[in-house]
Amino acid sequence: MSDDLALHIFCGGIQGTMTVPQPGGSIVRWQPCRCDKTAMKWPYCDVSRLRDLCTLCAQATAGGVSRYSWKACDLCRDYNNSLGPVYGRAPLPLGRHSIMNGRSFSITLAGEQLPLAMGSMLGMIDLWFALDKWVPIQVHKKAAAQGWGINDRVGLDDWLRANPASPQASATAFSEFFEHMSER
Repeated sequence: MSDDLALHIFCGGIQGTMTVPQPGGSIVRWQPCRCDKTAMKWPYCDVSRLRDLCTLCAQATAGGVSRYSWKACDLCRDYNNSLGPVYGRAPLPLGRHSIMNGRSFSITLAGEQLPLAMGSMLGMIDLWFALDKWVPIQVHKKAAAQGWGINDRVGLDDWLRANPASPQASATAFSEFFEHMSER
């Protein structure tokens, strides 16, 4: 599945060679980890990353090269969506694009509606930043439990085997994330 892919514990990023779909076929590309700032833009791709750890549980993968890819695994998205009726919408913006998270507004919007729409958009962006910072926190905690060091690179398959995704893991990740947010 992902024998040549590794997780860099320090940043929580997946690195390795990826077969990336392109018009007329596919091409093999190197995906650097999150802390490698020399990454190059992949042609025909909105995002130059094919796979990332789930932004919430860090126990499954998500992602894709489209701006309309998900930042969370299926189980975390399902849990997020299950909370929608309680909160009026899914509480976390787990899509890469604002439209995926039910947030957009017309450029012609004016009056009292404009500050409300802008506030909703800025709140979503704040949550995106918080989730991006959450990934390494989750990875560091789970790595320490396995005896892996902060500077280790662990095979992605080994990581996923040691940290299997489950509905309970998603629920726990949500609870821990909201607790973390309340302490900010």
